[in-house]
Amino acid sequence: MRSDTPDRPTPLRVLGWILARVALTALFTLLSFHAQHGNSDGATVVLEGQAIAHGNVLLHHWVLSEDSFWTVDALLYGLVELIVGVHGYLLHVVPALIATSLVLVGITMAVRDNPRGHRRVAALVVIIALLTPSAAWAQFYLAGPYHLGTTLYALGVFLLVASRSSWRRDLFASGLVMLGTLGDLQMLTLCVVPLLLAGIVALARQWQLRAGLHYFVVAFGGSLLALVFRKVAEMIGTFALAPGRSTAGPSLALHNVIPGLRYLGDLIGVSTGPFTPTHLVGALSPIRVVEAVLLALAVIVTLVALLRGFVGAPPAEIHTSWRLDDLLLCGALGGFATFSLLAVTGSDAEARYLSPTIIFSTILLARLLARVWATASRRAPLLIAGTLLGCGLLGAGGATATATLPPSPMTPLITLLTQHHLTAGIGGYWSSAITTVESNGRVSVRPVVTGANGRIIPFPRQIDRSWFTATDPTFLLFFDNLAVDGLTRATARRDLGPAAHTYDVGPYRILVYDHSLPIALGGGAHPPRRR
Repeated sequence: MRSDTPDRPTPLRVLGWILARVALTALFTLLSFHAQHGNSDGATVVLEGQAIAHGNVLLHHWVLSEDSFWTVDALLYGLVELIVGVHGYLLHVVPALIATSLVLVGITMAVRDNPRGHRRVAALVVIIALLTPSAAWAQFYLAGPYHLGTTLYALGVFLLVASRSSWRRDLFASGLVMLGTLGDLQMLTLCVVPLLLAGIVALARQWQLRAGLHYFVVAFGGSLLALVFRKVAEMIGTFALAPGRSTAGPSLALHNVIPGLRYLGDLIGVSTGPFTPTHLVGALSPIRVVEAVLLALAVIVTLVALLRGFVGAPPAEIHTSWRLDDLLLCGALGGFATFSLLAVTGSDAEARYLSPTIIFSTILLARLLARVWATASRRAPLLIAGTLLGCGLLGAGGATATATLPPSPMTPLITLLTQHHLTAGIGGYWSSAITTVESNGRVSVRPVVTGANGRIIPFPRQIDRSWFTATDPTFLLFFDNLAVDGLTRATARRDLGPAAHTYDVGPYRILVYDHSLPIALGGGAHPPRRR
């Protein structure tokens, strides 16, 4: 029997996978609660899921950015909300579900092509590395939507394409490409372009056109399906796309290489960086340095093997492990290229684009270490080194799990709003959707901003346009830092009139009016209507 023959599922094995998924999700949820409070980007996708759960599957009337997450994270939120409705804890539970799926798919990919007796090594590497994120990376890894769902789709495509080609596998892989591209254009750099590059390498490795043909079929077929589906959805009625973000030119993209490498080190935990990690990071940084070096070596070794396969003569007998290696390598480089192309503001938050690179590299490292273990003549030193490193990483993960976040300012804000029966309002983008979701839908705050003409207008994206005709808001909520929400008391007084009551809750300002404040979609407020 071949060593890569998949084990047949048994009831006990299925039960084990279910229990593992539940345990991983619970652990990741705990880590998420200790890593971040959530924000309006994530909360907007929760509201997209609410619309899907209520039957608006195509998100008609919405205006979204090109990374709408419609068929990625929002679809999962919609499925969950069919059962539980809108709740603030979904900002932690759903990213935990995605992280759990990444670990399980990562294990499946890591053990692939490795001898059965050595698969535990590959599985342990994935589990320990992805279960112990640094405090810095956990802010992106266990929050949403930061393209981790898109990464999961890409891994699924790679796993299918690396298998023996069949029309069923290719069709399913094309469907995943379609879903990922419809919801997030980063699917192009994380999956489609890596597929094309790996297909070219496969063709060159075997000197046969058919060796890379199904790579191209899946890449182009899935992209074409996404384009056709989008056009059909537009004819039926779907969301509009806001103007796309700017991308870095060649000079800036090249300049972003050094900051990208530095951010990778910060996310892994090599240095403190700008992400306010825990006080234990300094003590644990040597462990993270070893982790970073191993990840870098995995990428370099695989790159060398790819180049040798690309220019060398085809071997007499091909072992197919290189297929998945090449795809993971191209995906890791695609994630880094995403950062280089999209990091245009200089914000530390742009480091989120590097999460896929860490995940792809981790799975690649697990595959290579299992081969090293299988061929090692002396395993005792490897066992000792691996045990020490694993214990160190578990300690680092424990630091993340026990980190204490400052109290969320959302709690007293929502308490005040509900106590004063303020259930419908407008607010700055970074104060609106998160308030709606954290209040479990009891308070609806719709996003507005000060437009170029100085008038308060609906936020130009991440909105459902029907929000501004469905309710009569009676208060304005905004962050006191003008750079956050772009709203001030002076703007509100000029555009909305004097407030009947004002409240200050931490960094938030609430202006309550004795008349409704419907905001016109064309810009500015309608004439006030007395209540």
